[in-house]
Amino acid sequence: MTEDQFKIVADKFSSHFKDSKAQFAEITIIGGEPTLIPSDFYHEVIPYLRQRFEETGKGFMVSIVTNLLHLPNLERMRDLFDLVVTSYEPARFTSANMVASIDRKKETWEKNLNIYLESGKPLSISLATTQDVIDAGTDLLDKFLDKGIRFIQLNTIVPEGKIIENEFGNEFYESHVSVRTDDLSIPLRNRRKIVIENAKIIPDFKSEAEYLIAVTEWLYKKRMDGIDVNVYPVNSFISGVVYNHEIDDISCCINKGMNVRFDGAITGCASEIGSKNMLSYGNIYKDNVQDIANSEAKEMHSSMGSRLDKECRKCEFLSNCYGSCMLRARFWNAKGDKANCHGLKPFMEYIRNHQERLSVLLNDEH
Repeated sequence: MTEDQFKIVADKFSSHFKDSKAQFAEITIIGGEPTLIPSDFYHEVIPYLRQRFEETGKGFMVSIVTNLLHLPNLERMRDLFDLVVTSYEPARFTSANMVASIDRKKETWEKNLNIYLESGKPLSISLATTQDVIDAGTDLLDKFLDKGIRFIQLNTIVPEGKIIENEFGNEFYESHVSVRTDDLSIPLRNRRKIVIENAKIIPDFKSEAEYLIAVTEWLYKKRMDGIDVNVYPVNSFISGVVYNHEIDDISCCINKGMNVRFDGAITGCASEIGSKNMLSYGNIYKDNVQDIANSEAKEMHSSMGSRLDKECRKCEFLSNCYGSCMLRARFWNAKGDKANCHGLKPFMEYIRNHQERLSVLLNDEH
């Protein structure tokens, strides 16, 4: 993506944001390793981006997601962003994810993390609910808290891309890629289901819900002890259950944002952007944003996202998760384990049963 192309994206997205009902925009620079792009690029385009979004008169924030292995590069651009995010999981620096320089990269990441935190600049750790994160429990959160990190993002795992390849192997993955766009855009009576046996990466939904319950109790105790820490998306879930509104962090995201690839291809689902065979609605460099939003590809994708299992349609938490994510739904055995669903019903039941106590976390928003 060139500077001019980035500015086209800024122009079109800011204009679309201004005319929309949305009152806050989150703009995230992610993919590949963004700090490997020369800092001059960001010093040219990020101020331009900010100016265009400031003209909307609405709130926004700009963040960058980095592997934190190139700290000198990051330091030349970090002041341009409201928040720097780095991802982590216990298996990151192991042979499961790397084939070379494992120890050196781990040492570099930990050193750079400490240096960055000492600078006093805000940093968030992003974790996905992979099996190794769940196995590490809240001890992993304590580790980051002890380092001074006060904002932790827990993203419910969306099995797609490399996750599926690493879990099932290349042969299954290539077969999956050959049909995945049809799964997402062609109306089917029954959604294709994927069965996991002896999973290494993707946890079952029961374990995921139990982990989030443990994290919520951990957060509650820390807050009651006067420790300033926030774990996303705990408050979002609590608010959704207590006030009975949609929980954006578990419901389908297709209609809540747009994701642009370096070549201008655009899609709605955040997990789709890294797919080998991405479902694209159009090209931001060439097409009008409203035309993209109203495209047949977007309409079909959205329609498939709202096609729910009958068990979802009868669920008491439907107004909270709206059937959750269709990519996660492929892994739910609705007939065999109805209670432990991809929308994390046990977690929401726990919140409802403890809402008076947990609501104090909403009174102290961070």
